Amino acid sequence: RCLGLAPDGKSLSEAPCAAFRAKGGGRFTKQAAKVPVETQLYRSAMKENPEDYKLLNAQLLELDKESQMGPAACRANPASCVTMFVADGSGRCLDDQGALVNDKSSCDALRVVGLHVQRAENSLCLDTWSDEDRDTFGFYGCHDGDNQKFELPGGQGTSRICTQSEPEVCFAMKPYPAL
Repeated sequence: RCLGLAPDGKSLSEAPCAAFRAKGGGRFTKQAAKVPVETQLYRSAMKENPEDYKLLNAQLLELDKESQMGPAACRANPASCVTMFVADGSGRCLDDQGALVNDKSSCDALRVVGLHVQRAENSLCLDTWSDEDRDTFGFYGCHDGDNQKFELPGGQGTSRICTQSEPEVCFAMKPYPAL
């Protein structure tokens, strides 16, 4: 169960999480920021002893570059990773929770593995939740249920993939990362 905006738009209500997700869901936003004391101490130590931190900073920079290139599976085989946009003209893509979002920077790296669509980060499978709602998806451990099976209508090499279960939902697959 989740808390979300009530139908009157002025109060909160409790309902199944899928009910809020189907209405576009919500996103948390940062309202204020405070530098943690650990960060303050780290920055102070770097100023006082720059040579000690030169190698560490180079290593951190390299790790940051790798993380910007996506999950390890995508770095090892970039052509295997895609982002998926629901084929309804809305421009929404699947994020790391399986929500359909408009923010392209939130599009998750996915891989088509057999009849399954998996997150490149952890190999969890895209699941339709078996709720017959065209807008609700999530990622769960893989199994052979119809709610996790997809088909390529045009065969291998096509850029379109659809759910095997009803209601049919199709996606356009584009190279990761989505730009």
